[in-house]
Amino acid sequence: MLTTKKYVTLEGSSTVDGVEVEHYTARINTDALDRGPEYTSYIVDGSTYRSSRSTCAQDRAAFEDVMYAAYDAIVAEAQ
Repeated sequence: MLTTKKYVTLEGSSTVDGVEVEHYTARINTDALDRGPEYTSYIVDGSTYRSSRSTCAQDRAAFEDVMYAAYDAIVAEAQ
């Protein structure tokens, strides 16, 4: 028997001087909205990250805002 799941995926990255420093991914399982979004991030360029942590933190917060706005819209649509 086939089982399927539907996800909405968001991706973003923090770049400094054209260099990708940190990458962000969020997945929203539209069949299990009560679980909330899955969120991961990873550092792409460690040396630039160390010198640009505050920029990455701001970008990460902005990505989380986008993620939760998308999640809230999907939840509202499902109701």
